[in-house]
Order: sequence, then C-alpha cells, then structure tokens
Amino acid sequence: MAYKLPAVIRTAAENRRMLAGIEEFDRGRHELAGSTPDGILRGLMEEHGLRQRDLLDVFGSSGVASEVAGGKRAISEAQARKLAARYHVPADLFL
Repeated sequence: MAYKLPAVIRTAAENRRMLAGIEEFDRGRHELAGSTPDGILRGLMEEHGLRQRDLLDVFGSSGVASEVAGGKRAISEAQARKLAARYHVPADLFL
C-alpha cells in the first residue's frame, strides 16, 4: 500500500480516488486486527521483502528471530518498540 501526503481534493475524480484509498486502508486494518503478533510480523516482513536475518538488529540472533516468526516465542516489549519504529505501526500490534 502506498502512502500519500495530504492534499486538497479539487475534483470528483480525486475524491473517488481518495475514498478508494481509504477503503483499501480500512480493509487492511481489519485484517491485521484479527492476526497474531507473529502473523503480523510475517506479513510485514513479506510486504517489505525482508527475511529473518534482516531483523537481527531487533532480535539479536537468528535463533530468536526464527522462534518469534514461527510463533514459538513471544515478542518482548523492547522488541515490539523496535519493530514499531521500523514499520511505523503501533507497538501493541506485536504484543
């Protein structure tokens, strides 16, 4: 999903396009709301083309990253804050 800066809507066509974007965002938000923290993480990793090794700065080791992504280990508050900063989302998505 592409993010856009606020702009003045001048035509009916621009209004329709903006409303379609809001609807798309709203659908994605509902999908995330029912997901598990590890599922959200895997989805964001896929969306951004990242692998577990790309998150070593968050998790410290490939073993921990693998356990978290696999749902075998919970994401800590500190890790959730780092992930939130990386993906520009609320940290509570990961807790």
